[in-house]
Amino acid sequence: MPVIDNGTIVRHEAPVVAPIADVEPLLVIDPQYLFPGTYDFSVYRGDTYEWWFTLKAFDPATVTLAPVDITGWRFKAEIRPNPDAGLMASMQEMARDDEAGAIAMRLTHDQSQQITSNGVWDLEAILPDGWVRTCIRGRVTLTSDVTTGKVAYA
Repeated sequence: MPVIDNGTIVRHEAPVVAPIADVEPLLVIDPQYLFPGTYDFSVYRGDTYEWWFTLKAFDPATVTLAPVDITGWRFKAEIRPNPDAGLMASMQEMARDDEAGAIAMRLTHDQSQQITSNGVWDLEAILPDGWVRTCIRGRVTLTSDVTTGKVAYA
Protein backbone atom coordinates (compact mmCIF):
# COMPACT_ATOMS: atom_id res chain seq x y z
CA MET A 1 0.00 0.00 0.00
CA PRO A 2 1.25 3.53 -0.69
CA VAL A 3 1.84 5.92 2.21
CA ILE A 4 1.19 9.67 2.17
CA ASP A 5 3.65 12.19 3.63
CA ASN A 6 2.29 12.22 7.15
CA GLY A 7 2.46 8.42 7.48
CA THR A 8 -1.25 7.68 7.08
CA ILE A 9 -2.12 4.74 4.85
CA VAL A 10 -3.80 5.46 1.51
CA ARG A 11 -5.98 3.00 -0.40
CA HIS A 12 -6.24 3.90 -4.07
CA GLU A 13 -8.92 2.71 -6.44
CA ALA A 14 -9.86 3.83 -9.91
CA PRO A 15 -12.07 6.93 -9.82
CA VAL A 16 -15.75 6.10 -9.93
CA VAL A 17 -18.95 8.02 -10.36
CA ALA A 18 -21.56 6.62 -8.01
CA PRO A 19 -23.88 7.70 -5.23
CA ILE A 20 -22.50 7.97 -1.72
CA ALA A 21 -23.98 4.62 -0.61
CA ASP A 22 -22.06 2.71 -3.29
CA VAL A 23 -18.58 4.13 -2.71
CA GLU A 24 -16.13 3.79 0.13
CA PRO A 25 -13.91 6.83 0.77
CA LEU A 26 -10.54 6.61 -0.94
CA LEU A 27 -8.22 8.54 1.32
CA VAL A 28 -7.63 8.93 5.01
CA ILE A 29 -5.85 12.05 6.20
CA ASP A 30 -5.34 13.84 9.48
CA PRO A 31 -6.38 17.53 9.27
CA GLN A 32 -4.44 18.28 12.47
CA TYR A 33 -1.13 18.00 10.62
CA LEU A 34 0.35 21.33 9.60
CA PHE A 35 1.39 20.00 6.20
CA PRO A 36 -1.07 18.32 3.82
CA GLY A 37 -0.88 14.71 2.74
CA THR A 38 -0.07 13.83 -0.86
CA TYR A 39 -2.39 12.17 -3.37
CA ASP A 40 -1.31 12.10 -7.03
CA PHE A 41 -3.80 11.20 -9.75
CA SER A 42 -4.03 10.79 -13.51
CA VAL A 43 -6.63 12.36 -15.77
CA TYR A 44 -7.61 11.24 -19.24
CA ARG A 45 -8.64 14.61 -20.71
CA GLY A 46 -12.38 14.88 -21.34
CA ASP A 47 -13.39 12.15 -18.87
CA THR A 48 -15.46 12.67 -15.73
CA TYR A 49 -13.98 11.71 -12.36
CA GLU A 50 -15.14 11.61 -8.77
CA TRP A 51 -12.83 11.11 -5.80
CA TRP A 52 -13.90 10.41 -2.23
CA PHE A 53 -11.76 11.62 0.65
CA THR A 54 -12.24 10.83 4.33
CA LEU A 55 -10.74 13.08 6.97
CA LYS A 56 -9.70 11.29 10.14
CA ALA A 57 -7.79 12.52 13.16
CA PHE A 58 -5.82 10.62 15.77
CA ASP A 59 -7.89 9.98 18.91
CA PRO A 60 -5.46 9.54 21.83
CA ALA A 61 -8.20 8.08 24.04
CA THR A 62 -8.71 5.09 21.74
CA VAL A 63 -5.32 5.23 19.98
CA THR A 64 -7.11 5.04 16.64
CA LEU A 65 -7.98 7.30 13.74
CA ALA A 66 -11.50 8.68 14.17
CA PRO A 67 -13.60 10.46 11.51
CA VAL A 68 -13.57 14.26 11.70
CA ASP A 69 -17.04 15.81 11.77
CA ILE A 70 -16.98 18.20 8.79
CA THR A 71 -20.35 19.82 9.49
CA GLY A 72 -20.17 23.43 8.31
CA TRP A 73 -16.89 22.94 6.46
CA ARG A 74 -16.62 24.09 2.84
CA PHE A 75 -14.20 22.58 0.33
CA LYS A 76 -12.58 23.69 -2.88
CA ALA A 77 -10.03 22.05 -5.14
CA GLU A 78 -8.13 23.49 -8.09
CA ILE A 79 -5.75 22.20 -10.76
CA ARG A 80 -2.99 24.44 -12.13
CA PRO A 81 0.15 23.89 -14.26
CA ASN A 82 2.17 24.94 -11.18
CA PRO A 83 1.15 26.57 -7.88
CA ASP A 84 1.66 30.13 -9.19
CA ALA A 85 0.10 29.65 -12.64
CA GLY A 86 -3.41 30.30 -13.86
CA LEU A 87 -6.32 28.01 -13.09
CA MET A 88 -6.90 25.09 -15.47
CA ALA A 89 -9.85 23.44 -13.68
CA SER A 90 -11.82 23.46 -10.43
CA MET A 91 -13.55 20.52 -8.81
CA GLN A 92 -16.98 20.70 -7.20
CA GLU A 93 -18.12 19.13 -3.99
CA MET A 94 -20.73 16.56 -5.06
CA ALA A 95 -21.70 14.71 -1.90
CA ARG A 96 -20.67 14.39 1.70
CA ASP A 97 -21.24 12.50 4.91
CA ASP A 98 -20.46 15.06 7.61
CA GLU A 99 -20.27 12.71 10.59
CA ALA A 100 -18.09 10.22 8.68
CA GLY A 101 -15.81 13.03 7.47
CA ALA A 102 -16.32 11.96 3.84
CA ILE A 103 -16.33 14.37 0.91
CA ALA A 104 -16.75 13.66 -2.83
CA MET A 105 -15.09 15.99 -5.32
CA ARG A 106 -15.98 15.79 -9.01
CA LEU A 107 -14.09 16.81 -12.13
CA THR A 108 -16.60 17.03 -15.00
CA HIS A 109 -16.04 16.38 -18.70
CA ASP A 110 -15.97 20.13 -19.43
CA GLN A 111 -13.52 20.80 -16.60
CA SER A 112 -11.13 18.01 -17.57
CA GLN A 113 -11.21 19.28 -21.19
CA GLN A 114 -9.62 22.49 -19.86
CA ILE A 115 -6.56 20.68 -18.51
CA THR A 116 -3.84 21.20 -21.10
CA SER A 117 -0.73 19.88 -19.33
CA ASN A 118 0.49 17.98 -16.30
CA GLY A 119 0.09 20.03 -13.18
CA VAL A 120 -0.57 20.19 -9.47
CA TRP A 121 -3.71 20.27 -7.35
CA ASP A 122 -4.84 20.72 -3.78
CA LEU A 123 -7.97 20.44 -1.67
CA GLU A 124 -8.68 23.19 0.84
CA ALA A 125 -11.13 23.07 3.71
CA ILE A 126 -12.65 26.30 4.99
CA LEU A 127 -13.73 25.72 8.59
CA PRO A 128 -16.75 27.46 10.16
CA ASP A 129 -14.45 29.74 12.21
CA GLY A 130 -12.76 30.97 9.01
CA TRP A 131 -9.57 28.94 9.33
CA VAL A 132 -8.34 27.50 6.03
CA ARG A 133 -6.59 24.15 6.01
CA THR A 134 -5.05 22.51 2.94
CA CYS A 135 -5.84 18.85 3.47
CA ILE A 136 -4.33 17.18 0.42
CA ARG A 137 -2.01 18.14 -2.42
CA GLY A 138 -0.50 16.30 -5.34
CA ARG A 139 0.52 16.05 -8.94
CA VAL A 140 -1.84 15.63 -11.87
CA THR A 141 -0.69 13.57 -14.84
CA LEU A 142 -2.60 14.28 -18.05
CA THR A 143 -3.21 11.92 -20.94
CA SER A 144 -4.65 13.62 -24.02
CA ASP A 145 -7.89 12.22 -25.37
CA VAL A 146 -8.47 11.02 -28.91
CA THR A 147 -12.25 11.24 -29.17
CA THR A 148 -13.52 14.73 -28.38
CA GLY A 149 -16.92 16.20 -27.67
CA LYS A 150 -19.88 14.65 -25.90
CA VAL A 151 -21.69 11.52 -27.00
CA ALA A 152 -25.30 12.08 -28.07
CA TYR A 153 -27.78 9.44 -26.90
CA ALA A 154 -31.01 8.71 -28.73
